[in-house]
Amino acid sequence: KGKRLEEVKEYRYLGYMIQSNGGQEVQIKERVRKTAVVMREVWG
Repeated sequence: KGKRLEEVKEYRYLGYMIQSNGGQEVQIKERVRKTAVVMREVWG
């Protein structure tokens, strides 16, 4: 009670990246990156 919380720009909640500005850019970039990694493994 009475303690200040640290303000952060983004954090992960249940595997989803949440940004303080309400945007989803970080989440989308992360999904694209993960997809590219898998596609390289599949199609070499």
